[in-house]
Amino acid sequence: MRWMEALQLLGEVQRTGLLKTPGGSQGLIAFNAALSACSEGHAWRHSLLLLGQMLHPEAELAAIAPDVLSFNAAMSACERSHEWARSLRLFEDMQARALEPSAISFCTASSACGKGMQWQQAVNLLGEAQHRGLHTGVTIFSAAINACAKAEQWQAALSLLTAMRALGIEPDDSIRSAIVPVLAAAHQSAAGHSEARALLREAGPEAAVLRAGGNPITK
Repeated sequence: MRWMEALQLLGEVQRTGLLKTPGGSQGLIAFNAALSACSEGHAWRHSLLLLGQMLHPEAELAAIAPDVLSFNAAMSACERSHEWARSLRLFEDMQARALEPSAISFCTASSACGKGMQWQQAVNLLGEAQHRGLHTGVTIFSAAINACAKAEQWQAALSLLTAMRALGIEPDDSIRSAIVPVLAAAHQSAAGHSEARALLREAGPEAAVLRAGGNPITK
């Protein structure tokens, strides 16, 4: 596994003494590379251990302050492993250390919310990212819409879809997959019926099942 090889390489670099210099960039680069590998390998426990080593090193090593990339990688490792609560705690810890979350930070946190059925927090994160002027594109909308869909909050999902369309952002495959059950539920409300029909016409092949089944939303 690549992440195991990355950890072995980091251990070898540590033994050479190259990471002993306080304030040096070599240590941060080495740890971030290992954290990134752990993220790709869904090795969330090891990513948290690495962060711990950076913050509370052994006596022979110098402390290495993690940066936004460090936290993003650890957040991603937890989110990919469905450890959504840990991912969100890291998002909070990052800011507690006076680190400014990036667009990737917000997208990862929003995706973690979806896996934890925390749809309101996902929507709030989207709003905060927009308020900060971060260019998150379709990714954070996808995470928030999926969070709403999983929690069966179709009104919130429709509102996000409408807002996304107003910004000229095209839905991705993840949104198209989530949109069908959302639109199927929306026909039950007169308020959502019109918007749901309009969106269904644009939903593409994923909506074919509803059309073929004669769902009331298509009529």
